[in-house]
Amino acid sequence: MGKNLNAGIEQLYATAVEVDGHAEAVLTGHSQADGRIESAETGLRGVSARALGLKTAAWRQRTAVLGGAVAGHAEALRGSGQGFADMEGRHAAAFDRLRPQGPTP
Repeated sequence: MGKNLNAGIEQLYATAVEVDGHAEAVLTGHSQADGRIESAETGLRGVSARALGLKTAAWRQRTAVLGGAVAGHAEALRGSGQGFADMEGRHAAAFDRLRPQGPTP
Protein backbone atom coordinates (compact mmCIF):
# COMPACT_ATOMS: atom_id res chain seq x y z
CA MET A 1 0.00 0.00 0.00
CA GLY A 2 1.31 3.47 -0.90
CA LYS A 3 2.25 6.08 1.64
CA ASN A 4 0.64 9.50 1.82
CA LEU A 5 2.71 12.51 0.84
CA ASN A 6 2.04 15.74 2.67
CA ALA A 7 3.74 18.80 1.24
CA GLY A 8 3.74 22.12 3.06
CA ILE A 9 3.69 24.45 0.07
CA GLU A 10 4.25 27.58 2.15
CA GLN A 11 7.14 25.86 3.91
CA LEU A 12 8.75 24.99 0.57
CA TYR A 13 8.61 28.66 -0.46
CA ALA A 14 9.91 29.83 2.93
CA THR A 15 12.78 27.36 2.76
CA ALA A 16 13.62 28.53 -0.76
CA VAL A 17 13.97 32.09 0.54
CA GLU A 18 16.20 30.85 3.37
CA VAL A 19 18.39 28.87 0.94
CA ASP A 20 18.65 31.97 -1.29
CA GLY A 21 20.04 33.76 1.76
CA HIS A 22 22.62 31.01 2.24
CA ALA A 23 23.68 31.27 -1.41
CA GLU A 24 24.08 35.02 -1.06
CA ALA A 25 26.08 34.57 2.16
CA VAL A 26 28.43 32.10 0.46
CA LEU A 27 29.02 34.43 -2.48
CA THR A 28 29.46 37.49 -0.26
CA GLY A 29 31.81 35.76 2.16
CA HIS A 30 33.94 34.31 -0.59
CA SER A 31 34.03 37.64 -2.43
CA GLN A 32 35.32 39.33 0.72
CA ALA A 33 37.96 36.63 1.11
CA ASP A 34 38.97 37.13 -2.53
CA GLY A 35 39.49 40.82 -1.81
CA ARG A 36 41.75 40.04 1.14
CA ILE A 37 43.74 37.57 -0.94
CA GLU A 38 44.17 40.13 -3.72
CA SER A 39 45.47 42.60 -1.16
CA ALA A 40 48.00 40.02 0.02
CA GLU A 41 49.12 39.37 -3.56
CA THR A 42 50.58 42.86 -3.86
CA GLY A 43 53.34 41.89 -1.43
CA LEU A 44 54.34 38.76 -3.36
CA ARG A 45 56.78 38.46 -6.25
CA GLY A 46 57.75 35.86 -8.81
CA VAL A 47 56.59 32.28 -8.46
CA SER A 48 54.68 33.00 -5.25
CA ALA A 49 52.63 35.74 -6.91
CA ARG A 50 51.84 33.53 -9.92
CA ALA A 51 50.94 30.55 -7.72
CA LEU A 52 48.59 32.58 -5.55
CA GLY A 53 47.06 34.16 -8.66
CA LEU A 54 46.34 30.73 -10.15
CA LYS A 55 44.94 29.43 -6.88
CA THR A 56 42.76 32.52 -6.48
CA ALA A 57 41.32 32.01 -9.97
CA ALA A 58 40.51 28.38 -9.13
CA TRP A 59 38.86 29.43 -5.87
CA ARG A 60 36.71 32.00 -7.70
CA GLN A 61 35.57 29.36 -10.16
CA ARG A 62 34.67 26.95 -7.35
CA THR A 63 32.82 29.73 -5.54
CA ALA A 64 30.73 30.42 -8.64
CA VAL A 65 29.90 26.72 -8.98
CA LEU A 66 29.04 26.40 -5.28
CA GLY A 67 26.91 29.55 -5.24
CA GLY A 68 25.12 28.40 -8.38
CA ALA A 69 24.45 24.98 -6.88
CA VAL A 70 22.97 26.43 -3.69
CA ALA A 71 20.85 28.88 -5.72
CA GLY A 72 19.76 25.94 -7.86
CA HIS A 73 18.52 24.14 -4.76
CA ALA A 74 16.46 27.21 -3.85
CA GLU A 75 14.97 27.30 -7.34
CA ALA A 76 14.14 23.58 -7.11
CA LEU A 77 12.31 24.19 -3.82
CA ARG A 78 10.29 26.98 -5.44
CA GLY A 79 9.56 24.74 -8.42
CA SER A 80 8.41 21.94 -6.13
CA GLY A 81 6.12 24.33 -4.27
CA GLN A 82 4.64 25.53 -7.54
CA GLY A 83 4.23 21.95 -8.76
CA PHE A 84 2.38 20.92 -5.61
CA ALA A 85 0.20 24.06 -5.76
CA ASP A 86 -0.68 23.32 -9.40
CA MET A 87 -1.47 19.70 -8.54
CA GLU A 88 -3.73 20.79 -5.68
CA GLY A 89 -5.55 23.11 -8.07
CA ARG A 90 -6.07 20.32 -10.61
CA HIS A 91 -7.30 17.92 -7.94
CA ALA A 92 -9.68 20.51 -6.48
CA ALA A 93 -11.08 21.16 -9.96
CA ALA A 94 -11.56 17.41 -10.48
CA PHE A 95 -13.49 17.16 -7.21
CA ASP A 96 -15.60 20.16 -8.21
CA ARG A 97 -16.55 18.35 -11.43
CA LEU A 98 -17.73 15.35 -9.36
CA ARG A 99 -20.01 17.48 -7.21
CA PRO A 100 -23.65 17.35 -8.31
CA GLN A 101 -24.78 20.51 -10.04
CA GLY A 102 -27.92 22.20 -8.88
CA PRO A 103 -29.78 22.03 -5.58
CA THR A 104 -29.17 19.13 -3.26
CA PRO A 105 -32.15 17.39 -1.65
